[in-house]
Amino acid sequence: MVLLNGWLLPRWMREQSDPQSTHFVPRSVINLMVNQTKRNWTALGIPGTAHPIESIVDSWGLLTPLPGGPSLDWWADVDGSGLGVMPPSLQANVKQSLQGGLPVVATAFEAGGLRVSSESWMLPAQGGDWAAMQVVLFNIADMRLTGTFSFALRPYNAEGISPVYSISYDGQTLVADGHRGPITWPRPEGWALSGLQAGDLFTRPGAQSNEKQLYDPHGFAHGVLKYSFSIEPWEEAEFIAFMPVHTQSERAAEKARQLFPIPSTQAGVNAAAGLEVRANPQFYSRAKAATTLQWRSLLETGMRLSLPDRGLQASWEANREHIFALHDGVSITPGPDLYHSFWFRDAAYMVYALSACGYQEAAEEVLHGFLPRQRRNGVFISHLGEWDSTGQALWAIAQHIKLYPGSPLLAQTHTAVENGARWIARRLAKSEDGLMPPGLSAEHLGPPDRYYWDNLWSLAGLEGAREVLGEKRFGRAAAKLRRSLALAWATDVAALGRTAVPAAPGRGIDLGMVGSLVAWFPLELVPADSPFLAGTLQALEETTFYKGALFVSTGHSGWGTYLNMRIAGCYLLQGSPRGWELMRWLLRHASPTYNWPEGINPKSGGGSAGDGQHGWASAEWLLLIRALLFRESNPNLLIAPGLPQEWLRSEGKLEVEHAPTRFGVLNYTIEWDRGGRSIALKVNPKWRTPPRGIFWTVPGSIQSAAIDGQDVASTGKSVRIPADASLAEITRGFVKGETFHKA
Repeated sequence: MVLLNGWLLPRWMREQSDPQSTHFVPRSVINLMVNQTKRNWTALGIPGTAHPIESIVDSWGLLTPLPGGPSLDWWADVDGSGLGVMPPSLQANVKQSLQGGLPVVATAFEAGGLRVSSESWMLPAQGGDWAAMQVVLFNIADMRLTGTFSFALRPYNAEGISPVYSISYDGQTLVADGHRGPITWPRPEGWALSGLQAGDLFTRPGAQSNEKQLYDPHGFAHGVLKYSFSIEPWEEAEFIAFMPVHTQSERAAEKARQLFPIPSTQAGVNAAAGLEVRANPQFYSRAKAATTLQWRSLLETGMRLSLPDRGLQASWEANREHIFALHDGVSITPGPDLYHSFWFRDAAYMVYALSACGYQEAAEEVLHGFLPRQRRNGVFISHLGEWDSTGQALWAIAQHIKLYPGSPLLAQTHTAVENGARWIARRLAKSEDGLMPPGLSAEHLGPPDRYYWDNLWSLAGLEGAREVLGEKRFGRAAAKLRRSLALAWATDVAALGRTAVPAAPGRGIDLGMVGSLVAWFPLELVPADSPFLAGTLQALEETTFYKGALFVSTGHSGWGTYLNMRIAGCYLLQGSPRGWELMRWLLRHASPTYNWPEGINPKSGGGSAGDGQHGWASAEWLLLIRALLFRESNPNLLIAPGLPQEWLRSEGKLEVEHAPTRFGVLNYTIEWDRGGRSIALKVNPKWRTPPRGIFWTVPGSIQSAAIDGQDVASTGKSVRIPADASLAEITRGFVKGETFHKA
């Protein structure tokens, strides 16, 4: 870092090196700078096989077109302002958001008389994908502002240094190690190239280059493209850049399944012309409008929600897009950068979230991709030494078929499901105690052990196979595994001296037992009123919680994001308000674009571990919202089982549309007056097979209830609704701490 004094480095890198910063991180023998305080970024991706790479945008708008590669930054220098060069990462109050819940990352700040905003998104084109960026300088001063704007190609990204050895200017753009840089509008008026010895061009804003090529053996070659501006008061200047992400032949594009068809208005992108784009405002506006329209059309095919909590609504909209951005056709990955690989563990959650949220086609494309990963003996493998993957594959397929029984997926996967279930049964039969052998499993569980996590997924896989295939032998294998688990849990209770489920047979109370909670959420293999659930949650809170949430101390370090979501889901199943409280905690710790890294640093509040946008967390969040609003509890359907009491403080409305369930499509609306004294539920389902019982639950107690105008009896907090009913109305009783509004 001594050699880079004065360089404009990523903000997290500067803060981790600054002893005066609260984010300072000391280094020891390994003098390696790793982002441990702000691992937060947003993926820009297009779903489908034809779009296998995602770009990322960090918290200050730094665009990295190819993960692990150099980045595109930008800055403005206003003449006479005295503020010097103004890049986003040096500003104190940078705001970031998604535009309309779509994958357009907007970053903004005000400084030097300018209101500065940038937006980044992915442009799908016939010859490949492009990362698009627009920067707008809006003059909020009462005088004309002049200065210089620069696009800068930098040898780093959100993870760390990304060496660039050769940089050149070809008369139109920069070329880094043979890779073409941004195609811009307007055309650059000047350029400059530099390396480690000459110093950072950021510190020399007036530097100009006559040479068109530079080599830096240290890997710090970089360059800038320069543009002058003159902006009258309340006017703006616009700068546009397109960065190539990957190329694809037209033949390959035609063969790829088009989950996200390329809008026809983008025909101006010509692959045969060397990936040229029309870098001008007119093309940019048309391309963005066509791409965002395509995104809206895709997202509208699924379940639609209207929620009274604005943050929850925004997170619902954002995380649908976040999962689609990581959808690579027959594969789906838990991250755009560090975790851009396939794991059945993450894929099971992510594909089930797509299924459960109404995206049948997208889910089936990934599920078909499971089949080539199955070996002849029936085992599904993404990584060796892990015993959970076969159960996860079978569970995900079974869950989808139960939601969409008319899908051809059952016939297409029948043999694979049968062979997978047979492999699980054979593997268990080889064990003296009927459990899976030691495996690596998820790293937060600890070193290799005979994890209940693996066995619970195996149980879910066997029961899923039994349900969709109707094979009694798999039911018998599942029952045998249940008996083995019951015996092991009883032995653990005796050893622990308390009722709780540890991570593995003979283990004590430790962080790994969070894996055993999968028995309840999302698998629901054990009743929610089981003392094992209450005891395990209590043990985790006593030993692993820090400032309101579970803290991971093994493997990666920080507050676990999807792990806390699992705990929140378990509380929701119990009907405990702790579920919503933990969801609110997670919302407060989400990024401005409503995603989560794998771990959160308790000092910085930013990401500490894993990929900066974690697909498993996005999936588990969508499943949490679904569990808050409705869930199947076979043979029954529960409506609004987790409705937060705080929503009832003011007049409100909740809508769920086109929601797939095992019984058919659910549509309902709930409206209430201020204080939630009177609440009405309108139901308009499209049942395939009506549930045996429909139970509507509200916070507090029910004083009176009527269904389709007829008074009915209620029990406590719930009222049973006939499958053919369309309107239910209740009057709530007084709840301690509440006040009802008098009309």
